Amino acid sequence: MTTKNTVIALVVVVLVIIGITLWSTNARNESVSSDESSEETGVTTPSSPASKLVGSAYTRTRVLENGKYVSVVTLTDKGFVPKVIELNRGETVRFVNNSSSAMRIASDDFEGVPLYTGLNQEKSVGKNGIYALEFTEAGVWAYYNLANPGMIGVVWVK
Repeated sequence: MTTKNTVIALVVVVLVIIGITLWSTNARNESVSSDESSEETGVTTPSSPASKLVGSAYTRTRVLENGKYVSVVTLTDKGFVPKVIELNRGETVRFVNNSSSAMRIASDDFEGVPLYTGLNQEKSVGKNGIYALEFTEAGVWAYYNLANPGMIGVVWVK
């Protein structure tokens, strides 16, 4: 995939996720205080619509473990947090199930984004279950929860 195609695919996927986030935010119809803290990420974001969207769709959650970076994606009852994650080739993503249902991660060819063959969890895990994967190939990779196909996310590997 060329750099131009990668950028185009990333833009399309991000726009789709932003649309889904806006739709789900409007559907919930909840009131917003002046500042709110996200329980899942521990990040406090101002309540303006733009900053709320960025905070919920794209938040960097990296930790250093044994000299390597690990990015954490949490599955909640509302979906993946963050929905879009950026990392460097060779880094690991740890998917943690904090939802009340099963989690089984699979690659998705959503909107023309190619499949990442290694992104295919063999068995479902319950609450507090973990699935970790090292991304060795650069690209934009969409994934979803097989147990709830409406829950989608994107990994952008540089």
